[in-house]
Amino acid sequence: MPNSYTAGVQDGTVTDLSQYALLCARAFGALISMRDDRMDAPTPDLIEPGPCYAEALSEATARIDELKRMSPEDIEFASKRFHADALAAWEKRQQDKAEQRARYVAMLEKVRNWSPPTADHEPFKSFMVDQIEKSIEWDCREFPDPEPTTPTPKDWHIEQLVAASRRLAMCEGAHREEVERAESKTKWLTELRSSLDECADKEASK
Repeated sequence: MPNSYTAGVQDGTVTDLSQYALLCARAFGALISMRDDRMDAPTPDLIEPGPCYAEALSEATARIDELKRMSPEDIEFASKRFHADALAAWEKRQQDKAEQRARYVAMLEKVRNWSPPTADHEPFKSFMVDQIEKSIEWDCREFPDPEPTTPTPKDWHIEQLVAASRRLAMCEGAHREEVERAESKTKWLTELRSSLDECADKEASK
């Protein structure tokens, strides 16, 4: 029974070794991104780095530049907005946790007040109670989550620069690795094509 790689061989549309080899190459690292593409999709000569890495690097660079260009007034305004956003997020977490606990407790009370119709249903009631108690233990645990403090504008700016610098370094490394992967894939593909061309030349000279 043919598969997506051998169907063309079966029906006679793929008769060339190079065609078949490049189809099978989609199962390997260099062309793995083409694995689910149409079988007649052209095979690229050059494997380009994924754009998301370059985009992330560009955003990280822009963030550093933005922070360095900030005036004292910009820094003060941004630090206050940052604290306001952090405080709002903290308040929402507290509210969400309280509401979740209230819903769990309300359902737990209903289950405990329910009388199983037979002794055979007692394990079922215990199971329902156990599920809610475990969910309360997991979802409503009291993690240390103190109210956000108000940073000074200077401290906020330093913290943001440090964080942005770390982000930039990480993005630079990830982008560099992606470029190296793309170059390695292109090399693998180039070597494969050269080998197939040599094989075709030998066949033609017979």
